Amino acid sequence: MSILNFFFEDKKTKRYLAMDHAQLSALSDDDLFEAVRRRTDKAMDKSFGDGVDNGSATDEQVIFFSVNVFDTEIERGGIEQFLFNSSRDFISSLGDALEITGALPYKELFESFLAENKIDPERVSTLSPERIAKAVKESTVFSFEDFDNRYFGLMRSDPLKKYLTGFIRNNIEKF
Repeated sequence: MSILNFFFEDKKTKRYLAMDHAQLSALSDDDLFEAVRRRTDKAMDKSFGDGVDNGSATDEQVIFFSVNVFDTEIERGGIEQFLFNSSRDFISSLGDALEITGALPYKELFESFLAENKIDPERVSTLSPERIAKAVKESTVFSFEDFDNRYFGLMRSDPLKKYLTGFIRNNIEKF
């Protein structure tokens, strides 16, 4: 990113951070999503940046953040990338977060993947990098490709961002 792009992105973030809830509500869905993403990223940095929860992020921001990370990781590299990069932080509460946002088809898909692959979300040690690497190599343990195909098909017909945006609008005062 060039220094000029960084300047404009930082300026946009500051503008979003300064908005009140009425101003946020007036934004288009795309702009609202981006504003809340930036505001939530800042709150999460304050809340967990030093590894200690100091309470800066609201419950709704944590829910939005975890579902958005899940979606972003899958878009960039599939369920394998989510499991390898982020699962220890979010896997045990992701099903609940998906349900709270109303994204029940995504919750069903995610939880069926966990069940089919005997992954206990409360025991994320079952997702050691070694086990994931071995599964990728052998392509016999986890059904990555099947999950990814189903996820991307679902995204085309029923985007997760739609659920997140509805969740934001219904809880705008918490963002």
